[in-house]
Amino acid sequence: MQPAQKQDTFCVYNRRTESFLGTNITCAKTVRSRLKGLLGQVKIRVGGGVWIVPSQGVHSVGLSFPIDLVYLDKDFKVMALCEHLEPFRIAAIHLRAVSVIQLPPHTIFMSQTVVGDALLICPSDDTTRTAVKTAAMQPARKAGEGTWSLKASIFGAIRFCLTTIHRLARNAGLTDESGQSAVELAIMLPILLLLVTGTLAFGVALNNDLVLTNAVIGGAYAGAISRGQTTDPCATIASAVAGAAANLTTSNVALTITINGTAYTGNAGGASSATCTAGTANMIQGKTLTVAGTYPCTLSIAGMAALSCNLSSTTSQVIQ
Repeated sequence: MQPAQKQDTFCVYNRRTESFLGTNITCAKTVRSRLKGLLGQVKIRVGGGVWIVPSQGVHSVGLSFPIDLVYLDKDFKVMALCEHLEPFRIAAIHLRAVSVIQLPPHTIFMSQTVVGDALLICPSDDTTRTAVKTAAMQPARKAGEGTWSLKASIFGAIRFCLTTIHRLARNAGLTDESGQSAVELAIMLPILLLLVTGTLAFGVALNNDLVLTNAVIGGAYAGAISRGQTTDPCATIASAVAGAAANLTTSNVALTITINGTAYTGNAGGASSATCTAGTANMIQGKTLTVAGTYPCTLSIAGMAALSCNLSSTTSQVIQ
């Protein structure tokens, strides 16, 4: 039986600032691994991250932590940066980018990486990591001598890494993956559309609930102070509710008005508007007037009705 192949990991080194962006970067080069990305992780470990190849842009939908993004061209030069992308955001798309590295927050700042920097991406095995770290951390013993030794070591590591990366890319077929990003975008767009439309539908329902609550409170107050001023307290209450709920369909606002223990039903508007001329006799000072209102709502996602519900609100006032 063949042993399971170890997941490809890489170290990312900034040549200009002589600092690591990560020493254990996972390469996501399959459709499944690119779609998964960082989903399911609580956080990115220090030195970790995901290198998405190919990619022109990513999102943070489903994540619970912010991330830094580094966009690279085919020569591993930084062409764009995005620091501290919050969860449930969509990052900018750069069509000229070939790959994107997802990193822990503040990595870009700590490594002093800027647009135009050339990055060195090497297989993250012990030999390569030790060679690059030794070259990067070797102190200069004399003026000029240490600098030359550092440069020579780094150039040697660069040649080794570039050769290894070229061989891995050729064997893995990374250079022939044009079009896969379009396929991934086509897969993700319906999911994002469902999330966006679902959020909008919930927001509309929440707004309608607030409007209904305020309208019922206004109607109950108008009824409580109308004793001796109207011969139809229910009509007064319905009119006040309709006025405060102008953006709702008032004929669908069902009201139950209870005056001193006697209940009357009707709508806030339309042909079935609430009325109760007999309720005038129950308008006794100090007694309780209660108004309950309901309004239908439908949570639709992407134009499809997903859930039907009823919004409701009840309030009571003392008859003045």
